[in-house]
Amino acid sequence: MINLKANIKAILFDIGGPIDSEILNDKLLKFHFIEEFSKHNITIDDSDIENCMARLINNFDKNIYLSLCEYFSNDNDNIKISVYKNILFRSKERDLIRNAPEISKDVIEVLQYLSINYKLGVVANQTLDALKLLKNSGINKYFRNFEVSESIGFKKPDERIFLYVMNMLEVSNEECIMIGDRIDNDIIPANNLNIFSIRIKTGRFTYQVPRAISEKPKYEIDNLLELQNIL
Repeated sequence: MINLKANIKAILFDIGGPIDSEILNDKLLKFHFIEEFSKHNITIDDSDIENCMARLINNFDKNIYLSLCEYFSNDNDNIKISVYKNILFRSKERDLIRNAPEISKDVIEVLQYLSINYKLGVVANQTLDALKLLKNSGINKYFRNFEVSESIGFKKPDERIFLYVMNMLEVSNEECIMIGDRIDNDIIPANNLNIFSIRIKTGRFTYQVPRAISEKPKYEIDNLLELQNIL
């Protein structure tokens, strides 16, 4: 068991990765990139996208989709902007196809377990449309605070979104744990605020590697079920 302080009262969750696996979303996203670039007679495949994304993620790129569009657009700004806009616009299409969000029974089990003894909150970069879909899934019943970046007005890695959620939960930084899959958006701001950071190593952001000691999570897990053994 990890040596957590006994005064932990709240657990903050990122959504994409820890809760919504986004497995099908990632497959659809690659398909849509291929489709959009083909409209401009540019041919790419899954491996091209995977390799580019891995490099961008490992370099802590601030806008992965836009940078990917730039990389494959052959220095044509019109193509870059067109593909980028369409990729964002088609997010609703991806959500409809994958019956978003993708939440496993294991995740539900963990949320049920944790909600008995802890205040659960969301610290996630999501749209209002995504928030509606999440509420439709029913998982919001396990959370004391269930808002996202678009409803709060701050976006990670801005530390103010963490402070906002902690204020709503009426807890201090030393009473919180942050669980996320991204070093740049989740672990670094949590560490800066002296929140106990737990990184879940899942999905595309496993490519990220801490660049300094200050960026290392306090603990790492491979899936949320492990939380039942350490909390």
